[in-house]
Amino acid sequence: MKSNKRDIWIYIVAIFTVIFIIVTWIITYRLLKDLPNEERGTLGDMFGTLNTLFSGLAFAGIIFTILLQRKELSLQREELKETRRELARSAEAQEKSQIALNKQSKYTLNASRINALSTLIENCNSIISNDRNSYNRDAAKKDKKDFINQMYEIIQEMKNEL
Repeated sequence: MKSNKRDIWIYIVAIFTVIFIIVTWIITYRLLKDLPNEERGTLGDMFGTLNTLFSGLAFAGIIFTILLQRKELSLQREELKETRRELARSAEAQEKSQIALNKQSKYTLNASRINALSTLIENCNSIISNDRNSYNRDAAKKDKKDFINQMYEIIQEMKNEL
């Protein structure tokens, strides 16, 4: 809020200064237009000091503007540093999230593989108990062992990752 009031105050002063200069110029022109050139020149020389004053004020205004810009640039640099820090934290959090998603994906894949192997083992059990052909039962027993070994390997792999 202070900054807004200050900005408004600066604009008001600037507007009144411009109006003052224009009005002074118009009044001076109207008063001096009927005088001969020599008298106008002498009268103009009297305002040399005033001209110097306005030049000095303009120079002071330029210096003030440069100082304000310098302050703004330093604030902008600080803001950029903060933005970089925040982006670094965001990137770090995103990396951690990606790692967690990769782990979750791996666990989901392993759970799906275990479910598939479990279904295959149940199918082998069904063949072993219901099929009268000994060749099919022997093949189902062999397949069942292979599926159980695969399931065991997946479980061991998951334990090793923890």
